[in-house]
Amino acid sequence: MYARVIPLRFKPDYSDDSLDDFLTVYRKSAVPDLLQRRGFSGGLVLTDAASQRGLLLSLWERRDDLRRSQPHSQRIVSAMLLPFLSQPPTPDLYEVCVQAGHALGGRVAQTLSLPVAGDTLDRALEVYTNVLLPELKQQPGFQGVFWFADRQAGSGLGLSLWTSAEAMRATDEPGAFFPRAAKALAAFFRAPPVRGYYTVSGQL
Repeated sequence: MYARVIPLRFKPDYSDDSLDDFLTVYRKSAVPDLLQRRGFSGGLVLTDAASQRGLLLSLWERRDDLRRSQPHSQRIVSAMLLPFLSQPPTPDLYEVCVQAGHALGGRVAQTLSLPVAGDTLDRALEVYTNVLLPELKQQPGFQGVFWFADRQAGSGLGLSLWTSAEAMRATDEPGAFFPRAAKALAAFFRAPPVRGYYTVSGQL
């Protein structure tokens, strides 16, 4: 499976009303076409009012399906969504290396940049899937998780979905799951990982 992640930076006058308008335009202009695209396997809209940022995520069964959808995605963003944004976004295309739990149903999401070089990615994934993932699944409020990777660029993104903000934040407390996971994977990181927190504003 493959993923397109479009980072969004909303305009400084971002508000609840402008978010509602953005979501309405997205649902009307992008969703109908996405649902008919060959290989489309689901999507999420994540937003963070505090940082005026967001993410548009779409999942695809095959790399070719993702690539064929690119021109239309760029047209939709330029024609319909750009008026809400402070700058044109650059999409990131990833291989989905890990998908566990449920892609839908979460109310909040946490992201973590995963700057792992391509030649060490498989070893990092082995540690993650064999040691860390079983424990993550047992965390209260856990809904689902993804590890997206671009082997050539040596970059990646972790995305976890949670039933509540309280459950999500608890995993970041000192000695809790995510600090311990970061320590276990630290040898594979080329740079310090960056964390983000979002509300799940739309699901497909």
